[in-house]
Amino acid sequence: MIAIGAGGLDVAVALAGHPYELACPEVVEVHLAGSLERPWAQAKDVILELLRRLSVRGGKNKIFEFTGRGTALKHRIHSTLINFGRPCPVTDLFGVEGRGLLAKLDVPGPRRGNVTASVQLIDDLERQIDEINRRLKRGQADHSYIALLMSVPGIGWVLAFTIAAEIGEIERFSSPEKLTGYTGLCPRVNQSGDSDRRGRLTKHGPRYLRWALLEATMHALKHPAYSARYQRNKRRLGKQRGAKVAQIDIARRLAHAIWHMLSRQEKFAPRGAALRLAA
Repeated sequence: MIAIGAGGLDVAVALAGHPYELACPEVVEVHLAGSLERPWAQAKDVILELLRRLSVRGGKNKIFEFTGRGTALKHRIHSTLINFGRPCPVTDLFGVEGRGLLAKLDVPGPRRGNVTASVQLIDDLERQIDEINRRLKRGQADHSYIALLMSVPGIGWVLAFTIAAEIGEIERFSSPEKLTGYTGLCPRVNQSGDSDRRGRLTKHGPRYLRWALLEATMHALKHPAYSARYQRNKRRLGKQRGAKVAQIDIARRLAHAIWHMLSRQEKFAPRGAALRLAA
């Protein structure tokens, strides 16, 4: 089901029997991974976050298709509720209250079996993921970088493991600039004579390292150590691209902080703290 906005004149022409034409929209894949910071968040919150990042104009003539682990199963259950007009009064359909609602859901037999099978598959996936996470924690519990990285705002143990695995030995990088360049979060530079132009991100280096830093950035930009810088750059660069560029800037700052922390074997300490500086 697609909702299409149309002006009054377009509607009048269509009602008169004339064809209504529209441009074929671009289908954009949105891959959902990890977990939400707020367990009560719903699909509309994800859509609002997309509009916040892209602006309403950035979403024009686009259809966003969500993919990722478990999304197909959960979408199947949500679509069943919508198709049969069943309200969802709970904030988390897959929490305790939501499971009770699904257990008493009154829909025709085939759809009932579809919902039950989907819930069982979701539970099985979650059990497998929990077991993998436990094995990962046991196997790397003594890694010297993990505790340090987890002191950085926005970095939990999954992101800490990812960053530590992708960086390897911090001694490989002689400066924070070398580590930042390795992440691929630096713009391309085209220099010729007096001309110095900056382009798109190089995206060289491990993509999972970039992913981990950008995931951490979404939380770190609210931290007092980075929030003022983020808001200042966002306002300076404007609504069209300010937020995205400002987020990349914070991700590079995190890479700098991580280099200092791992090189000195110190936890995160923002500038101005009483401890030695890590950022």
